[in-house]
Amino acid sequence: MEPMSRASGGKRAGARRATTNGRSTPTNTLVIGGVVLALAAWAYLVYAAVSFGSDARNGTGHDWILLALAAVGAMACLFTCLMLVARLARALGFSSPGRAAAGRRAGKRRRAH
Repeated sequence: MEPMSRASGGKRAGARRATTNGRSTPTNTLVIGGVVLALAAWAYLVYAAVSFGSDARNGTGHDWILLALAAVGAMACLFTCLMLVARLARALGFSSPGRAAAGRRAGKRRRAH
């Protein structure tokens, strides 16, 4: 009988994934492009919101709606940019995925009695 090694796993051991070790891959390049586009869109929408805000203060009601839309769009672009940066950081090895909660009460804290 052969001794089992821990590296071989068991019946349900999955296939090993290759690691990229921070190398540039086409996926990382696309994520970097997405970050650049999201930042450019955010900058443009902030500029437009400032412009619409100054026009709205001069009395046109239509510009208030455009100001609100530009502000919401800028928030969405910045959120997208931050999510892409987090994904890129994980892909390059700067951060690690979080641990999954174990059990149904893992998120609850006990009260001191």
